[in-house]
Amino acid sequence: NAARAYEMEASVGNPRENSGAEAAYRDAIAAAKQAANPEIRSTAVNNLAVLLLNEARNHDALAAIADFDFRGVSKEEEALFLYNSGKVQEANDDLRKAYADYLAAQRANPNLSTASDAAFHLLERSKTPRITDAIELGQSVFGQGCSEDTHNSIQQLLRMWGGDPKAQELLAALVQC
Repeated sequence: NAARAYEMEASVGNPRENSGAEAAYRDAIAAAKQAANPEIRSTAVNNLAVLLLNEARNHDALAAIADFDFRGVSKEEEALFLYNSGKVQEANDDLRKAYADYLAAQRANPNLSTASDAAFHLLERSKTPRITDAIELGQSVFGQGCSEDTHNSIQQLLRMWGGDPKAQELLAALVQC
């Protein structure tokens, strides 16, 4: 947990400590690989990716997430990783992959509303209507009940894409909500 200590020190005004946190995470990843401990490895990879992303080192964060190992992790940790992976993909302008990661995170842990919120946000940024994706996301979220945020997101997409011939399908999804 040395990496967390370095991060705490950095957060109180000593940004050089982030390099210590990065090194500690990389050491933890290497040790976990050698000990065949995917749970510790995955936690360290996830935390390293978030640290790098927070430093706007987007390409380094992308390289870090490639080392994630899903074996032995809980659905909640898997969902958190997928959400963070989506953030990394989005920061690297791979919006299709980011959307896929956000959707997978929402499915892995339906209570992780930040994942569905991020996915809806990406759909809102889309230059072309992605009605099929919006319906798929809406249906995935509806299984856990339709929150006010989900309802508002679908309404926003309808306002944006109302002229599209498939917009009625999205309207039907809103009615289900």
